[in-house]
Amino acid sequence: MRFLIVDDAAEPLQYLRRLLAALGHQVVGEARDGQTAVEAFAQLRPDAVLMDVIMPRMNGLEALDEMLHIDPAAAVVLFSAMRSPATALESERRGARFFLNKPFDERHLQTVLSRLAAGRA
Repeated sequence: MRFLIVDDAAEPLQYLRRLLAALGHQVVGEARDGQTAVEAFAQLRPDAVLMDVIMPRMNGLEALDEMLHIDPAAAVVLFSAMRSPATALESERRGARFFLNKPFDERHLQTVLSRLAAGRA
């Protein structure tokens, strides 16, 4: 699968880049804020997006809304270090396929990626 990965911090981007490559996926773009992510999404049309919620310029929930406006079938997975059930529920309500907590549980993340690849998300 072709992924766009989005986080304002370098470490999660590096981790996701390495993990996705190890699992045979391709990172076609990276962004450090929500506005840039929406622009990259419109241009690159990735198969899926892995995106942080708390970011500058536009947060992940707002970027999710914009991406779904561009492509209602977009496969967007949101994540956050804030372990807030309300944020997880809001992301699901807005159309995110999954919500993950940071730091990532690698097995759970791999399960989510497998479900995305199988089209079961």
